[in-house]
Amino acid sequence: LKDCGEQGEGLLSFLRPGVSVALDLPVRRTTRALVEALADVVIAEGGRIFLAKDAFLRADQFAALEPRLAAFNRLRDHWDPERRLRSAQSVRLLGDPA
Repeated sequence: LKDCGEQGEGLLSFLRPGVSVALDLPVRRTTRALVEALADVVIAEGGRIFLAKDAFLRADQFAALEPRLAAFNRLRDHWDPERRLRSAQSVRLLGDPA
C-alpha cells in the first residue's frame, strides 16, 4: 500500500489523492481474466491503473478510467498526426498502428 499525494498535472498522470495498491501475480492461464476483472473494479471505483506497470489493460478500459484522454489525443493529433511516436502500449491502449 502507498499513500498517494496530490494529482499530477500531466494529461496521463497516475497520481491522485488516495491509496495505491500493487499486486504481483504469477502469469498463468487465468491471470489475464483476473487482471481484467480487477481493472473493472478499479474503473467502477473511479481509480487509475499505473500504466508503467501494466501489461493487460484494454483500450476500452483505458478510455473508461482516463477522463483526460480526449485532451491527450488532441495534443497527439496536433504534434504527431501520423503516429510516428508509438509503442506496444500505445498500440494496445490507443489503437496506434503496429
